[in-house]
Amino acid sequence: MWNPPFGSSPAGRRPEPTPRKARRPVTGEDAISEAREPGFKPRRLPPTSESGTRKSRTAMAEASAKLEARNDYEGKSERVTHRPQIIGLLRRLKDSHNLLSVRVEGSERYFTSMLLEVDSREGYILLDQISDRKGHELAVEHGRLRAFCQCHGVDLNFEARIRAVRDEQGLIVYRAPLPEWVNYLQRRADFRVRVAMNSGLVTRMELEDGQSLEARLHDLSMGGAGLVLETRLDFRTGFLIPRLVIRREKEKETLLDTPCEVRFQLDRDNGQKRIGLRFVDPDPEQKRKLRKLVTQLEREMLRHKPRD
Repeated sequence: MWNPPFGSSPAGRRPEPTPRKARRPVTGEDAISEAREPGFKPRRLPPTSESGTRKSRTAMAEASAKLEARNDYEGKSERVTHRPQIIGLLRRLKDSHNLLSVRVEGSERYFTSMLLEVDSREGYILLDQISDRKGHELAVEHGRLRAFCQCHGVDLNFEARIRAVRDEQGLIVYRAPLPEWVNYLQRRADFRVRVAMNSGLVTRMELEDGQSLEARLHDLSMGGAGLVLETRLDFRTGFLIPRLVIRREKEKETLLDTPCEVRFQLDRDNGQKRIGLRFVDPDPEQKRKLRKLVTQLEREMLRHKPRD
C-alpha cells in the first residue's frame, strides 16, 4: 500500500515552544471549539458503539499489516524499544521539520501533523494539531494516533496516546508520553529509481484471467517495481501477476517481460492505487534487460536533477 508522501515544513511554522510550566488540560470539546473561529459550534460526536470501536481497531490493524507488507517490499523493518535510541530518532525527526502523515481511529484517511518538541527529562512529546476538523475531532475522541514519516531517507512510524493541551502561545497541541517503540525501516540493498511521469514508458500487467491493465511506472529496481493505476480490483499481498510488460511508447521492443507478485497496495484519495511488486525468478535474459533499463533510468534521473 501505502503510498503516502512527505515534505518539508511549510513557511510560517510556529516557533519552537520554550520550556513551559504545567499546562491546563483541555477537554475534547474545548480543543475542538476554541481552536476554531469565534462562534463556531462543534458537532457533538455520538457515543462510539462497541461494534464501531471494533471496526476502527480492525481498520488500524489492517493498516499496520499493509505497512509491514510494504516494508517487506522496500527493506527490513526494525522495532526500536531502547529509550535512548527512541529519543535520538525523534530528535532527528523534530530537527528535520518533516511533516507526519497521521492515521486516527474511525477514519481511513491520512492527516498531517508535525513533531514540535521532544522532552527526554519529563518523558513526553508534543505534536502539532491536525488541521482537518474531522481528523482533529477523532484524535481527541479516541486519544490515540499512528504517525508515519521519513527522516534522512529512513522511514519511521510510531503510536502515540495523546491528549489536547495548550502551548504557551495558547494554541492547541497534542501531548503524549514518549512512544514505547519506533519502527525503523532499513532500506533494501537494491537502489530504487523514481520514474518521471514523462518517461515515455508504457507498463502493462497481464493477469491470470486474461485481463490487461495499463499502469504508470512509479519506481523500479533490480528487485521489484512500484506502479500507479486506476482500477477497482483488490491486489492482495501475494497476488501473482504472470506478466509485467514494460516498453517504450511508440516502440515495439519489449524492455521487460517477467512475472511478479504483489507486496503491498495503497489506496489514494483520488481513486488511484499504488502497488508494490516483487519480481519472481526472472530468467538471465530478463535480468540483463532489467539491469539495462535501471541504468538508463538512473542516467535520466541524474541528467534532470537540479544542480547546485
